[in-house]
Amino acid sequence: MIEPRSRTTRKNESFRMPDTTSQKPDLIAPDHVIENRKLGKEYLMLACADGTPWKLVGCDLEGVDATGLNFENWIFESCNVKEAKFTRARLEYTRWTRCRGGKTKFTKADFSDGRVEGCDFSNSDFREATLSDSVFERCKLLGADFSMAKMLHVRFAETILMAARLPPMSFRKQRINGVNFDAADLSGCDFRDVTFDDCILRNANLKGAKFAGADIQRADIGDIGITAAKVFKGAFISLEQASRLVQGLGLTVV
Repeated sequence: MIEPRSRTTRKNESFRMPDTTSQKPDLIAPDHVIENRKLGKEYLMLACADGTPWKLVGCDLEGVDATGLNFENWIFESCNVKEAKFTRARLEYTRWTRCRGGKTKFTKADFSDGRVEGCDFSNSDFREATLSDSVFERCKLLGADFSMAKMLHVRFAETILMAARLPPMSFRKQRINGVNFDAADLSGCDFRDVTFDDCILRNANLKGAKFAGADIQRADIGDIGITAAKVFKGAFISLEQASRLVQGLGLTVV
């Protein structure tokens, strides 16, 4: 059953992103920085053939076809990658900061240990990609498709995932902060023992999702009826949410 619990009983824990200091992009040589240039496929192929990582700052890669190229340890900062194709590309340990995407293709790419901060990858395609141990922070991922992606230990923070499609992945025991899952497909996801802080779960597809032991007191879960009560079985809810549940069942508390 859903267990109402006062917020005063919640653990006073501060949110911490995972440590990524083991990443190597900071070791990029000064002569391996490209700024404010429009880059095509041929240029990227030559840079990748060098075998050492590069840092791209303010570069325009819109529509470029980078299929199968090796970008391991590269840094992409303030770049335009709208409709670019990174299909089957090697993107391990890459760092993306303030990049503008949109319909970018990462299909079957290896994004392991990647870090994405402040980027807009709305409507991008991550299907069948490998994203193990990746981090998305302060990003826009509206309508992004992660179907059939391998997403072990992936973390999202302060990120918009409205109408996104996620595979049946595990968030177990994570602390999820500021994530908007409104209308997202979260069917089959494992949220057991998760603490939600200022998150939105309303209108999400939660069919088959698990919430046992989850703390959803600070999550917007929308209207609570019999169906929602079954979905959140075993979760901890606030007194306010419990009251709304009773009202949703047509009962009056006296």
